[in-house]
Amino acid sequence: ITNSYVCFVYNNAEHCMKGGDGGASFATNTQIIQDYQTFYNLGTFNNDWSNPQGCEFDSEGSYCYGGGFDVVDANFDGDVDVFGSSSEYCDVASDGSSACNE
Repeated sequence: ITNSYVCFVYNNAEHCMKGGDGGASFATNTQIIQDYQTFYNLGTFNNDWSNPQGCEFDSEGSYCYGGGFDVVDANFDGDVDVFGSSSEYCDVASDGSSACNE
């Protein structure tokens, strides 16, 4: 295995974020999340952890709550995650290990 990705579908297309590369793909992953934000018309993160909605982008990470998934997330260290619900997710950790759970 040379690369690991978390892929998810929205707008009838597959979108893949590369993880485990020490953050080399962070800018590309952030662009994918910004496009996701635009497609679902998600605003700024609402800071309501009981019902999180919206997106935030900074040098540490990029994420969106809402839209077609509970959360789409990329961190500066190469960690990427997509959660479909609290029990369904796929992620690639910063060390390159990957997992999905359903």
